[in-house]
Order: sequence, then C-alpha cells, then structure tokens
Amino acid sequence: MKASDARRHSPEKLEVLRERRSAMRREGFRAVELAQALGVVRGTVYKWFRNAAAFTEEQASTSGQRGRPKGLGAKLTKQQEARSSSRSSA
Repeated sequence: MKASDARRHSPEKLEVLRERRSAMRREGFRAVELAQALGVVRGTVYKWFRNAAAFTEEQASTSGQRGRPKGLGAKLTKQQEARSSSRSSA
C-alpha cells in the first residue's frame, strides 16, 4: 500500500486508523510496520505517538480543530478582509 498524507483523510477515517494503530501498538508492532500497514507516512505514526504520550488516549484521538487556527498568518488586516468579502458577495 502506498503511503498517503493523513491530512487528506476524513476525520472519521483518521479515527479508525488511530484505533487500529493503538491495537497494533499494544501487540508490539514498530512504528515502521504500523506506517506500512496503515498506509501513512512514518512521521504521522510518530506524531500519533507524541499525542498519545501527551494526552489520554481519548484526547489524542479527538484532537479537535484541524489545520491552522483562523487568522494566524493572515496577510490582510481585518479591515481589508471585510472589504474583500463584501466585494465578493456583491
């Protein structure tokens, strides 16, 4: 199976992958084997491990909002953004 970028999966599919990862990890599979079996890159598996270590299993699997927080790294000011959105809706 070709490794894919996990960001392209739906939250539901990611949840299933995390559950499978947890079960396989308890059975003693290594990160490389998990990545191959689940079809994700190795870095994704290590990220899941870090999240699981930092939070409870429940918190790690329900990570909340995906992607960049709204407004972070924005190039436009709030005023410019409001003007732009009013023009596009007209």
